[in-house]
Amino acid sequence: MKKVLLSLLMILTVTMFLTACGGDKSKLVEPVVEQENVVEEPKTGTDVDMSKLTIVTEDYPPTNYLDENGNLVGTATELVKQALVKLNLSTDIIKVYDWSKSYEMALNDENVLIYAIYRTEAREKLFKWIKPVSYGYVYMYKLKSNTDVKVSSLEDAKKYKISTLSEDFTEQELLKKGFEMDKNIISSPSQKASIENVFDKKADIFLAATDDASIAKVLESTGHKAEEMEKIYTVNELTSVGYIAASLKTSDEMIEKFKAAMPDIEVK
Repeated sequence: MKKVLLSLLMILTVTMFLTACGGDKSKLVEPVVEQENVVEEPKTGTDVDMSKLTIVTEDYPPTNYLDENGNLVGTATELVKQALVKLNLSTDIIKVYDWSKSYEMALNDENVLIYAIYRTEAREKLFKWIKPVSYGYVYMYKLKSNTDVKVSSLEDAKKYKISTLSEDFTEQELLKKGFEMDKNIISSPSQKASIENVFDKKADIFLAATDDASIAKVLESTGHKAEEMEKIYTVNELTSVGYIAASLKTSDEMIEKFKAAMPDIEVK
């Protein structure tokens, strides 16, 4: 009798166990597997494709200009080339255009750097500023033969037609100070064309952020001599620092990598 009862008890126990295992699986609690927190490494900029970069400038001594062999040289150019060497990039990515074209590319295109561009209040939010590459004074020149032109202040200069470089900070600043386009401002696409305006009697004064030696080189390319012109006024109000800057469509990672490769200069 005891054996029968034990057998029945075992059968009942097995039946209850099988019923429990074959019940509603939706009520079973899945085991919780803890996952390790994955911390994403910050970007260091090493994966930035710098080959997409374009650098634009103009023929404007002494900071950036073409020598007698057509090679791009100048004080600012040498700094930029040093950065390119560190980044293992070809200096061929530097393109020389008229300033107005270089300026428009830097305003509107992607991955474009421009130099030497002077940093002004009007331009502050138009570009991403990288590093200084030059320090420039601004001068007014006239033909020595034109003895009627005399300037002792910017207000005096409003009486004359001044030849400026299109989209250059000197032109922009004069317009802010009350000069008027096509009245006392004659805009030109290049430094060479701006100087020729004076010889062609289209303007009385040539405005430039450069030195006498550099002006002499440009004059040679126009077939004129440095002795034909003279400096008549230093525009202290326009003294400024030239930068290499980037278009707003250039990535911050690309800019930081280029900035780290650029040498520093002493700003006065």
